[in-house]
Amino acid sequence: MLVLGDGMHYTGSYYYSVLLWAAILYGAGVVFKFGSVFLYTALMPWFSEEKPKPKAAKKIPMPPAKWVLWTGLGIYLLLSGLTAIPPQVALATHAELLRLPDIASQAGLGRGLSHAWVSAWSLHPITYNIVVFMFQAVLGVFLLTEHDTLLGRITLVFCVAWGLFVAVFPQGLGLLLSGRDSLLAGAPGSGFVTAFLAWLLLMPSHQWRTGRIQHTASRIGVVLLGLGTLWQLTFFSPHRLYRQYPRQPALVQSHFLWFTVTSLRSVSLQDAIWLNILWVLVFLTAAWAMWQHRHTILVWIASILWLLVWWIGQDFGLTAQFGLALNTAPLWAIWLWSLHAAPDHQKVHPARR
Repeated sequence: MLVLGDGMHYTGSYYYSVLLWAAILYGAGVVFKFGSVFLYTALMPWFSEEKPKPKAAKKIPMPPAKWVLWTGLGIYLLLSGLTAIPPQVALATHAELLRLPDIASQAGLGRGLSHAWVSAWSLHPITYNIVVFMFQAVLGVFLLTEHDTLLGRITLVFCVAWGLFVAVFPQGLGLLLSGRDSLLAGAPGSGFVTAFLAWLLLMPSHQWRTGRIQHTASRIGVVLLGLGTLWQLTFFSPHRLYRQYPRQPALVQSHFLWFTVTSLRSVSLQDAIWLNILWVLVFLTAAWAMWQHRHTILVWIASILWLLVWWIGQDFGLTAQFGLALNTAPLWAIWLWSLHAAPDHQKVHPARR
C-alpha cells in the first residue's frame, strides 16, 4: 500500500482499476480514429449523390532511411509507453523513488532537477504514471499510422518536446551530471536522443533523398560516441565502473537477467581495467559502424553490440525510468539502421575536382 502525505491510500487493485479505465479510453480512441475513417470511406457513397472525386496523384513514397527511423521511433515510443504499466513506480513511496539508480546517482544541478521531478511525481504518482503510459503510447501509434502527414509532423514536435522534458527533469540533464554518465548507463539520455531523432524527421523529405540529412546525422553520431568513449576511458575508476550497475532491481525481472547484472558488478571490482577496456572497444566499434554505415556486416556487428549494451549495461531498461524507459541502446540501433538505408551521399553529391 502507498500512503501519500495528504492521507490518500493506494493499493495495487486501485491502480489496476484506474489503469483498466485508461486502457478502455485509449482503446476507444484508437477504434474511433480508424473506425471513423473506414466507415466514412465505406458508407459515404450510399448517402451522397456527389460524384466520386478523382484520385489524387500518387503520393511520393517516404525515403527508406526516413521510413526506418520514423517507424523505429514509433515502435520505441509505443513500447516505452507500455513499459510504464507495471505498478512498481506508481506505488512506490517518495523515499523509494529517490533510491532508484538514475535518481540516486545524480549530483549538483542534475540532482536538483531530478529530485524536483520526484517531488512533483509523488503528489499523485498513479495519475502521472498513467498519463506517461497513454501519452507515449499515443505518440507511438500516431507515428506508426501517420507517415509524413501533417498530424505525423505535429506528433514529431511533441516527441521533441517530450524528449527534452524527460532529459532535463526525470533524467537530470541526461545523466550527464551523475555518477552513471557513461554510454553504458544511457548518457546522454534517451530523452536527448529521442528529441534529436524526432528533429531529424522534421527535416524536408527532399533532403533525406539526397542523403544530406543522413550524412550529417552520421557525423553527429560519431562525435557523440567518440566523446562517450573518451569519457569512459579518461574518467575511469573501479568505483565509477561499479556504479554503472544497480544494486537492486527496480522492476520485476528474471533471475537470469539480474544474475548477469550482479556478476558484472562483481567483475567491475575484481577486473575493472579489462572490463573497462572491453566497453571502450564496444563503443569504438559502434562509432566505426556509424561512420562506415554502408557496410552491412559492420552494421550487424554494431547492432549485436548495442544489444549487448542493452542487456548487460542497461538491463533492458528495467531500472524504472520515468519516461522513454527502454533506455538508449534501441535508439542507437534504430539510428544506425536508418543511416544504412540511406543513399550514398558521395554518389549523390560527388566531390568537385
